[in-house]
Amino acid sequence: NGVEECDNSAGCLTGTPVTCADDGLFCNGVEECDEAAQQCVSSGNPCSDGGDLCNGFTSCNEVSDQCETTAPVVCSDSTCGLQQVCNSSTGVCEDDGTGEDGVCDVASGEDCATCPNDCTAPIQAQCGNGVCESGEDCLSCAADCNGVTGGKPGNRYCCAGGQGGTCGDSRCDLCDPTSIGGSSCCGDNVCEGSESFVTCP
Repeated sequence: NGVEECDNSAGCLTGTPVTCADDGLFCNGVEECDEAAQQCVSSGNPCSDGGDLCNGFTSCNEVSDQCETTAPVVCSDSTCGLQQVCNSSTGVCEDDGTGEDGVCDVASGEDCATCPNDCTAPIQAQCGNGVCESGEDCLSCAADCNGVTGGKPGNRYCCAGGQGGTCGDSRCDLCDPTSIGGSSCCGDNVCEGSESFVTCP
């Protein structure tokens, strides 16, 4: 309000209010008087993005004397069943961390390299396929591996597949002496291991 003055007749009079001159810069805001600092200050950047960079980054253009905002961030889905969401503090798309969905979507670009948890699976014996395979025996898979576990000890036997198994025994028909291991890879045009139309279309 300016400096107060004392008038012998009228008493104390209010001084002339301080007028802050415009510095001609749009991007530092309006010049105003700061009562606490007792000086003219600028109000600051007039352009605000509201704190959410996903709505676009707002900047001040000193040449045109206006605020400019970029287009809102649009996130696309990533591979492995993950969804991408925009981080409001950085304006960057990030995976939401929900994890894989258990389906290898080859059409969307998923493969064993980019999405191993969805597109690879250990190759294991399949009980019930009529072949006594590595890891199976008459106790763990009686449907595939022959065996007699009761009665006279001399008549007992238990077929087991794989290396070190009993595939040389004539009583163990449809016995596979090879070892099973490794991993299947969805997208290699071979339906193997635990792959199915659901998990590897």
